[in-house]
Amino acid sequence: MKKYKKNKNIIKGILFDFDGVILDTEPLWFKAVINTLKYLKIPYNKKINYKDQIGVHSDIAIKRLFINKISKIQEKQI
Repeated sequence: MKKYKKNKNIIKGILFDFDGVILDTEPLWFKAVINTLKYLKIPYNKKINYKDQIGVHSDIAIKRLFINKISKIQEKQI
């Protein structure tokens, strides 16, 4: 019978967090998106806040912020 070496690097568990259960990262995500739009000089709707985006898929949430239609290049930059 073959003996196996003990591996100390075995994963003993995995922690998965649905946003808001352990950490609420939505406000940070929203701030990062706004900072990116500012950096790229893409006008955005300042009336929308992160609470308006809760539960919305990221792609849709970002598109809701746009005032004007964006180019494919800008879309890739974001």
